[in-house]
Amino acid sequence: YDNTIKYLQSQANNAKNIVIKEVTNDSLLSLVYAYYGSVDSYSSISELNKIGNPFKINGDLKLLV
Repeated sequence: YDNTIKYLQSQANNAKNIVIKEVTNDSLLSLVYAYYGSVDSYSSISELNKIGNPFKINGDLKLLV
């Protein structure tokens, strides 16, 4: 858990902005792939948003840019 927090803090420090995107009934995997072109950031975005059910996302989703 501590390593995850440190990683997210470093990612947030390296990111220029956090963008909030409103999503409806979409999976986290498809959203991450569509936005980043890969799934490398899947875990980071999941932790950043405290995703419970990654198969049906509704509401605001924070993305690192």
